[in-house]
Amino acid sequence: MKKAPMYFVIGMIILAVLVIGALKFQLEFHQSLAGKKTKEDCKLSVLAASKLRIKDFELVRNIDCCQNNLVVKDKKEVVPAIAKSLYDCYFQFLKGEANLFTGTGSFCFICSTIHFEGSAAQGDIEEVYNYLFTKKPPASFNTYAKEFFGAELEQKREFTRQNIRLPNKDYMVIFLHDRQPEPAVPHLPPEEGIVVNKRADDIRSSFMLMPTDDEYLRNIQCKPVRTCDSV
Repeated sequence: MKKAPMYFVIGMIILAVLVIGALKFQLEFHQSLAGKKTKEDCKLSVLAASKLRIKDFELVRNIDCCQNNLVVKDKKEVVPAIAKSLYDCYFQFLKGEANLFTGTGSFCFICSTIHFEGSAAQGDIEEVYNYLFTKKPPASFNTYAKEFFGAELEQKREFTRQNIRLPNKDYMVIFLHDRQPEPAVPHLPPEEGIVVNKRADDIRSSFMLMPTDDEYLRNIQCKPVRTCDSV
C-alpha cells in the first residue's frame, strides 16, 4: 500500500488546526454572549473531542463542560427535574455515540446533582417511569423513554406497570464512557436509580441517575469539574 504524500498529511494538519480554531472561537463567542457555559458549548466541545483526531492522536483532549447543581423545592417539579437532568446529560454527550478517547479505560463525568427541599423532600418519588413514557423532551418528537431505551423499551415499560418508586434522597446524574474488558457500569436496581445504556462497537456508554450516598458510586472515579454557576 502506498503511503500518503507528505503534502496531503500537511494539508490535513492545517485543516485540523483551522477547524479547531473555528470551534474555539465559536465556543468563546457563545460564552461571551451568555456570560457562562451552556449545554450547547458542552455539546460542541464533546463533538470536537470525538471528531478532531488523526488516527490515534487526539487534537482536543479536554471536555469543556461544567456541573449543574439543582435545588428542587416544589414536589410537582421533582420528576420533571429528574427527567430533564438525565436528558440534558444525554444531549450534551451526544447520546453516548461519540468516541471520546483512544485506547482502553473509562471516563466519568458528573453532569448534575439534585437536592430536594421543602415539599419536594417529602415522601417517595412516584411516577418516574410513567413520566418518561408519556412526556417528551423539549424539541423532540419522541418520549423520554423512546429516546433513552430503544431496544429495551418494553422491558423498561414493566417498571411503569409495577409503579416503581425512587427513594427521596440526593441524586447525581453521571455519564460513564467505558472501553475496557470488564465494564465499569455498576448494577443499579430500578427502585434505586435509572440507567440508560448505549453501545457502539467496543464502546459502552451509560447515563445514570444515582443516589449520591450510595455504595455504587464507590468504584466509579468521576472527573472533578467546576460548577456551571461559577464560570
